Amino acid sequence: QDMDLFKRRAHRLLNILADVLEILPEAMVIHGITLLNAYPVKAGGFAHIYHGTYTNTDEEQVEVALKVLKISQARDQSDGDRRKILRKFAKEALVWHSLRHPNIVPLLGVDGTTFPGLTTAMVSPWMRQGSVLNYMTEHSPSSQYAITLGLMYLHKENIVHGDLCARNILIHGHQACLTDFGLATFIESDTSKKSSTRSGSLRWMAPELIHPLAGFPFKRTPASDVWAFGCLCCEVGFPHFGSQY
Repeated sequence: QDMDLFKRRAHRLLNILADVLEILPEAMVIHGITLLNAYPVKAGGFAHIYHGTYTNTDEEQVEVALKVLKISQARDQSDGDRRKILRKFAKEALVWHSLRHPNIVPLLGVDGTTFPGLTTAMVSPWMRQGSVLNYMTEHSPSSQYAITLGLMYLHKENIVHGDLCARNILIHGHQACLTDFGLATFIESDTSKKSSTRSGSLRWMAPELIHPLAGFPFKRTPASDVWAFGCLCCEVGFPHFGSQY
């Protein structure tokens, strides 16, 4: 219990330092990324995904995915908005970098030189077999058990994933791995504290997140992760609540 408390406090301190100094720990920084495509292979609201290669510490060239932070230089994006995006990026990178498990996509590091300007990227192994949704159409549902192992590990580390759905489960070597820790948070012993944002995937949210009871804060918990896992199990067969949202 003392170690869990120490880890939460140390992680909170890292977040504060990253926010104040606007840098991440040097140990997380990697270099030598080569892009394989000029355009993103996937575009999202917060980041784009690029395909590249990276020469690791064993001098092996491996394929990697680059989750590239989108910071606009346009006039309609204020310094405050850009700072908020950078803070969100640092929070995700710090949580992700601390995770070590066969059913968690590893974060190899962060890259700040491949893209111009202030754009930063999180670098992870390239998952050639794609998401679990595509994989399960041709293979057995054994991957669902692997997902539970990854989720159990997160909860043992006192971390809530916060956005568990099929697009955030990738397959590597027929092994299901959890990814996208943008909404991941440490489990707080203080039940009155609420989650910092209501973002997330609506159809996978537990009822208490969609309509919090009076007097209860909006708060992601291990229980809401388990609800999302149940929705994920339905998702690989057919879209749940598909006609309603």
